[in-house]
Parts: sequence; C-alpha cells; structure tokens
Amino acid sequence: MLNEADTRARLIEPKLKEAGWTDAQITREHSYQSDVLGGKVDYLLRITEEVVERFPPKRRPIIKVLLQQYEAFPIAVVEAKAESVRSLEAGLEQAKRYARDLDLKFAYVTNGHEIIEYDFFTNGSRRLDRFPSPQELLQRWLLNSGMFEGSSNRLKTVALLVLLTVLLSGLGGLVAGPTGLTVALVAALLMNGLAYGFSDRIVLALHGAEPLSEDEAPDVHRIVRDLTRRLGIPMPRLYRVPTETPNAFATGRDPDHAAVAVTDGILRLLSPEELEGVLAHELLHVVNGDTLITTVTAVIAGAVMYLARMVRWAFLLMGGLLIRLGVSRTREYMADELGARLVGRPDGLIGALRKIEDFQRRVPADAPSPATAHLYFSKPRTNRLVEWLSAHPPVEERINRLIRRVSG
Repeated sequence: MLNEADTRARLIEPKLKEAGWTDAQITREHSYQSDVLGGKVDYLLRITEEVVERFPPKRRPIIKVLLQQYEAFPIAVVEAKAESVRSLEAGLEQAKRYARDLDLKFAYVTNGHEIIEYDFFTNGSRRLDRFPSPQELLQRWLLNSGMFEGSSNRLKTVALLVLLTVLLSGLGGLVAGPTGLTVALVAALLMNGLAYGFSDRIVLALHGAEPLSEDEAPDVHRIVRDLTRRLGIPMPRLYRVPTETPNAFATGRDPDHAAVAVTDGILRLLSPEELEGVLAHELLHVVNGDTLITTVTAVIAGAVMYLARMVRWAFLLMGGLLIRLGVSRTREYMADELGARLVGRPDGLIGALRKIEDFQRRVPADAPSPATAHLYFSKPRTNRLVEWLSAHPPVEERINRLIRRVSG
C-alpha cells in the first residue's frame, strides 16, 4: 500500500491529469487563513483562460468576468488520503470545511481509487469513477449559479408570445365569434412581431428617453466603452431619462440591439465609481440575455394592462402574473455579482445601492409604469403594485450577498 505522498504522485495526480486538469489549474498545498481556523488544502482546482476558449462565443464574456479578479478562478478542493485509507467520510468532512471556508461549491476526497464528491448546490454527495473535467465542473457551476439564463430566457420569451396569442385569440373569439378570433389572431401575431423586433424602442419611448451624447456625459461613455471592451460586446446605445429619480435600466433583445438608459437623477447622485458599478450590472443583464425577456415582458404586460382598462381586474392580474413569471430575483443577484467582479471591486455598486435606497426613502419617486418597473436597477418605491411587480430582492440582501461573495 502506498503512503499519502506516493498516493498523490502515482494515483491521484494522474487521475486529475486524465480528467484534463493541467499544472496551471492545480494548486498544491494551498494554505489559507479564515476567520475561524484556516487550513491547508491538498489540491485547489482552478479555471484558467484556456478553459474559457472551449465554451461557445456567446458564453465567454461571463466566464471572463469570473477571471477578472483571479489569475485562475478557484472552483473545487481535493482532500488526498493514503491508498490504505478505506473509510473516506472523515476526509470528506474535512474537504467540505475547506470548501466552505473558501466559498467553493465542490469538494472531493480520494485515496487514489475511490473518489467522493460533495456538491454544495445540491447538498448531496456521490461516488465517482473519475474526476470531472474543468469544462464539466465550470458548466455545472455556471448553470447552478444562475449565470447562464440565456437559453431559459429565450424559452420564456417564446412562451410569453404564445400565451399572448392564445389570450388575444380567445378574447376575440369570445367577443365576436370566428371573425373576432381571426382578427384577434392577426393582431396578436402583429403584436408579437413588434414585441420582439421593436421592444427596445417601445420601452425607451415609454420612458421619454433621449439619446445621451458623449459631450453631455463623458464619464458614462468612457465607463461603458471600457466595460464593453472587457466583455467583448458592441457598445450599446446610451440614453437619458428626464427624471430626478435615480435609476437605470438596460433593454434590447441581444448585445447587438442593446441600449442602456440612465436617469438625470442617477447622474447627479452617484460618483463615477458608483456609476461604474451600476453600468456594469446593467451590461451583465445584456450579456446574460436578461434584457430579451424583461423587455418583451414589459411590452406584452403593457399591452395586457391597456386591455385592463376595458376588463379591469382580470387583465390587470394577468399582466402582473406575466411580469412575475417572466423575471426573477436570480438575475439581479447574478448581475450584481458579475458586475462587481467585472470592475474588480464591489464598493461602487454597494455605495450606489445605498445612495439610491436612501434617496428613494426621502424623496417621492416618479411612478414608472407597472409594466416596466422590473427593468430598473433599483426597485422603485412608489406604490404597492409597482413594488410587487418589480421583482427586485431587498437592497440589504443584495448588499450582504455582494459582501459575502465578492468582498469575502
């Protein structure tokens, strides 16, 4: 039976290499100091730039953000035991402690023959025949972290458009029989085309947004130009919304058709560092495909709420449910975290959240349309309907999560 050192050299490391982990991705004997005990990890597995290039081009910008703060993004720990150790449960507990201390989601223990994995996303363990590859592990991390909602956002968009078609067609048939059904179906298909192709322009028009020139806001243009260069996406169109309520939003179905709007109030209230945090947050919504579902949802919900004037409560409730189904709190947490990582620090974003929250507590906000409240960076404090439809997490939760996941 091999001792622990030989087990590592002759059994464990060959298995890691076989799974695709290179020397650049494996840190041996990684020491750290935590608030409680600290420790020394036998193997710390990291994601490097070469792994990113194996992902589809549309997904690379988000992964590159994760690498902004690290030479290589840490993702898992491996606790090594000698070949003679038959019971690995104690070693797994040790690996889990290291992973918790380092805020990692995967922990492994092995004696060179048997491998046990603990996944903190599912809070479950399983025995493996081999280590997962860097690509496999990163893919799981991204999916479970809610970092890649692009595909699900596209599916949600299709579902909303189909729902709108069924809703309007059914209403037309109910009111005017077969003729009404046909007219309503044509109207629904036309509205679907407008919602998908022109939703960004419709949303900007609803807010009275005007183009923001570089002469008017050089800091905004400089910040967005720098952030989009780092993300590898086109420069979005920039707009200003003439209101003193501090806020911002992104719109557009993809990075090639994106627009970012900032209010006069946010330009006056925030420092350049804080503004950078907000703009990074909004650009991450663009990269992740959130703006497709949120913008289309806004247009569809607006149309449904317009119908609510004729059939008041039923359609109002339906429009509200469309918004709640179309957006999620996860996207805000994701954009907060990746936005902070993109700029390299969470301080600006945290400062912006606190300033805007304080402003909205003290100064009555201009009431946005309930159909578009969910688009904003910060939850508008106007009336209960708008607050319910915004689907934003509480500000303190967003700040605490940023401190835990980025500052920590």
